[in-house]
Amino acid sequence: MIVDAICKPQLPFEQYDGIAVRGKAEREGKPREDDYFEALVLEHQQSVNLVAKVTLTARKNMSLNEAISHMVDFPIEFIYREVGRTPMHFSIARMFLTADELSKLTGVKLVKE
Repeated sequence: MIVDAICKPQLPFEQYDGIAVRGKAEREGKPREDDYFEALVLEHQQSVNLVAKVTLTARKNMSLNEAISHMVDFPIEFIYREVGRTPMHFSIARMFLTADELSKLTGVKLVKE
């Protein structure tokens, strides 16, 4: 059983304060408006895809394109808690969203600083 899942972007103000980053975990094909992760039971040999969604919001009266043009790389942790015939435990998958990847996805050119 997957009891909980959390998408946790890690972009502190000290690293870059031009964008607010928010993460959300959900089951693929089962989006929820309330950001609640509904626990799910998996049968033997069954699998499910979980999705990490990251929302970027510009700060400091900048447009999103302007904020992205000054973006930095940052890690995103996907944390999920599972239980079954073993004691409950957490698993963490860590990935990085690089400024170059975000630039390519959005078509915004990065500013050299």
